[in-house]
Amino acid sequence: RPDVLPVLLQLAWLRASCPEDSLRDGARAIQLVEMARTLEPQASAVTHLVAAAALAELGRFEEAVEATAEAKQHAGEGNAQLAQRALALENLFRLRQPLRSGEPL
Repeated sequence: RPDVLPVLLQLAWLRASCPEDSLRDGARAIQLVEMARTLEPQASAVTHLVAAAALAELGRFEEAVEATAEAKQHAGEGNAQLAQRALALENLFRLRQPLRSGEPL
């Protein structure tokens, strides 16, 4: 469903972070994030977080760190849990490690 933002973001998250090698595809995750951005011109914290995971999967760690910083900024104090998750991912990406998680977005 390319017209449903949560579906696009969940699929992008799976493609970027799944521990199963055969399901990960960073390039496809980036495409899905770009599709999501057409539905959400002002990217949310979640969109930035998904983009960060996709960038890290492609080995673009500096950009992934920048995207997690954007996610933290957009989450602000209104969503402390999301801001904490962004901080944890930022630390992971600073170590030049991609995300491998079975956890949903």
